[in-house]
Amino acid sequence: MIKDYTNFSMEAPGCHPGTSVFRAHFKLDTDVSSLFPYINAVAEKAKYYKSPHYIQFLLKGIDCALYADEVIARVFENREQALVFFDHIKGFINDIESNKESITPNYKKQEYIPVLEILKCLPKSNCKECGFPTCMAFADAVSKGDAAYERCPKYERKE
Repeated sequence: MIKDYTNFSMEAPGCHPGTSVFRAHFKLDTDVSSLFPYINAVAEKAKYYKSPHYIQFLLKGIDCALYADEVIARVFENREQALVFFDHIKGFINDIESNKESITPNYKKQEYIPVLEILKCLPKSNCKECGFPTCMAFADAVSKGDAAYERCPKYERKE
């Protein structure tokens, strides 16, 4: 399925300017979106999103976001680490393609809700009762699917 990549780039994430931690971007030579439900079924911490259409997961401890024909992964200290990781993700995806008849696909998708929309429903008191240091941090975790609204005792759904 995947043979190679083009347009490889690396950049420091905006939240870590001046750091030696990098995010890598690979443009794939084929569309892999048909495999998202299979990846969702087997990948560690997989989150399959409806809009935009992509899947996020961990592979060998690396955060990956896989779109139809591109991969964004982090964190790397250098180019060599990122290129070695490409071989891992390529093998992972090609193995899923080869074995998909033995994998029960998981079509369940998460709806992405912008952080600021979630924040509107929170008290903005930074009370820490949810276990997060700020309401913004909690809203970010909810948006990513890492926390449930119910952890905030003061959450109010705005219609």
